Formats: sequence, C-alpha cells, structure tokens
Amino acid sequence: MYMSSPVEGDGLIYGHSSKRRGQFVAMDVRTGALKWATEGREGEHASILLTPNHLFYLTNQGQIVIGRRGAEAFALERKYEVGTEATWAIPILLGPDVLIRDATSLTRFTGK
Repeated sequence: MYMSSPVEGDGLIYGHSSKRRGQFVAMDVRTGALKWATEGREGEHASILLTPNHLFYLTNQGQIVIGRRGAEAFALERKYEVGTEATWAIPILLGPDVLIRDATSLTRFTGK
C-alpha cells in the first residue's frame, strides 16, 4: 500500500495497492489474507474514507469511486469525475457535501 493510508472497518483493512497500476483491496484484519482486489488501473494513489455504508476513494486522477462496505467483492456504487488536475489531498466529507483539493483549486461539491 505504497503512498496510500489504509483504513479499518468491518473486520477488514481497506486500501489501495500499487500493483497492477493501482488496485482497491480488502484484507482480513486478523490474518492479512486478501479478501478482494479490483482488476487494476485505479491510479497511483487513492485517499480512502469510510462512511457508515460505503467506501469512498479519491484517486490522484480526479475520480471519486464509491463502493459498498462489507461486500464479498468490490461493489461499485458510483463513480464521479471531480477534477482535471491531480488530487493528492484527503477529501473532507461535510454531511452530504465533499471538499476536494486538486493541484490548483479547492472545490465544494454539494450532495442531495
């Protein structure tokens, strides 16, 4: 998990691996066994946050990727393009809104 900080929830460690040009992964917290991994090409880095029901990844390519927590395999819920510049900073969740800092600006996206 080079360059990304994993998070723990649901008895799993959720992270972003540098293998296969970037994979979202989940590992068993007790054994370290890989539970699931995406196919790859998810970017060089991803900031990872947990909400009560979802995984929230912000990739360095300016994409928010939202998956379902606790699933047997990665379960994509939604994907959004949120920036045209590199996004290396951790996003901030403000209720239904999210703050995204890219290389040139800070943007607030308003949810429903």
